[in-house]
Amino acid sequence: MVICRTLARCSSMTVTETPSMHPSLTFHHCPNCGHPRKTMLEYSIACEACDYLFYLNPAVAAAGLILNEKNQMLFIVRGKSPAKGRWALVGGFVDCGESPEKALKRECQEEVGITIDTPSYLACYPNTYTYKSIAYPVLDLFFTAKECSPAESLVCDREEVSHVEWQDPWRFDPAQLAFPSMQRALIQWQKVNPSLPL
Repeated sequence: MVICRTLARCSSMTVTETPSMHPSLTFHHCPNCGHPRKTMLEYSIACEACDYLFYLNPAVAAAGLILNEKNQMLFIVRGKSPAKGRWALVGGFVDCGESPEKALKRECQEEVGITIDTPSYLACYPNTYTYKSIAYPVLDLFFTAKECSPAESLVCDREEVSHVEWQDPWRFDPAQLAFPSMQRALIQWQKVNPSLPL
């Protein structure tokens, strides 16, 4: 019953965002030969003059549903746009040559100063990351993990995170999370996990 009510809340949410466009639409000239683009196709850059073709595929991000020894989940408040001031999960973009699991471990260290065990895949959802009016397509991979280096106090990277807190994952309303993909991931986690003793 909790899951159904949560899904209903998420599906009725309205999100107000700044108008944005796909990154391919910001190219008015061919990046290869400089010829003006006559046809503006979303998701690719095609040039009629030199036959240049470039696909703008989604970026990959990794985020974690991290539990501590008390079975509380780690939530952060975003310190920068997009969604500045909103609750989120720890995570970030995967660097070139980096696995999503390694990216999540790095982000946990950088953003909140914790070490986690080996992440376990939970789910993957598409997302849009709007930055400076450009809507970047993103594929968000979600993992579960346990904190394995409990700290006296969590350390925030103030450029990325304004607040960090361990909370009861069953009482946390997914609709409070910054991105629809994160909301779906928490709902999925709640669905596959029994209520945990705190």
